[in-house]
Amino acid sequence: MTLVIEINTFIDILGSMVATAGNDTSMDGVFLYTAHGAFGDEPGQQQLLAGLATNGVVSSHYYRPVDGGDFKPQFWPSFTVGLVSSAFGSRAADAESEHVLRVKQLPDHKVEITEYDNPADGVKITFNVLPADTFPSAGVVRLLEGKGGNVQHEAQDHSIIDDSDSELWDMASLGALLRLSKSWKAKLVVTKGRTGEVYRAQMTGIENWLGAVVPVVPEAADVLNDGVAVETHLDIPKA
Repeated sequence: MTLVIEINTFIDILGSMVATAGNDTSMDGVFLYTAHGAFGDEPGQQQLLAGLATNGVVSSHYYRPVDGGDFKPQFWPSFTVGLVSSAFGSRAADAESEHVLRVKQLPDHKVEITEYDNPADGVKITFNVLPADTFPSAGVVRLLEGKGGNVQHEAQDHSIIDDSDSELWDMASLGALLRLSKSWKAKLVVTKGRTGEVYRAQMTGIENWLGAVVPVVPEAADVLNDGVAVETHLDIPKA
């Protein structure tokens, strides 16, 4: 299977997805595949390169149109994503660049990338990736659809709505999303899902990205300062 894609588009997808990747072997990377569907205001069905990534707390989905070809699902480890970015990132840094890559899937989970418009003298790299079943794609899709549970397990009762007034967040929960929103110069919007276990994350102006984020503890009020009220000094004296 061979994919033809603009270099700027490819580097953007890899970089945006790896931002929410984890450290565990099954999550330390980007899950890639092709799909067909609408994109923005462009008419008709588009050929898309789509990706999934998760660190177990934050999950994300991102896609952009490609020039053609198909791509069977594969899991690319983060170090592989770094290799590709190092090899082709300088060309992608040029906003006016029109370089196109040919991404070819080879037997035994190998991938070859060459410059489509300069196959003889351009950069060429070959590397190993991991099978699609390395990555918990079903669990990530479940979270992105707001069905609760976590990356590895479904929620026991999808009818339960968590009505707690507070949640506990840490940098693993929101740090990756905030860094991504900063890179896109977009505002992060987080809304509570119907099960209360997973929050839906979106970026203003980015209609082809969707995130899901799970609080560290579902009922944060039970652990926040051990239930002790925070002392305040808000009686401001007159000037």
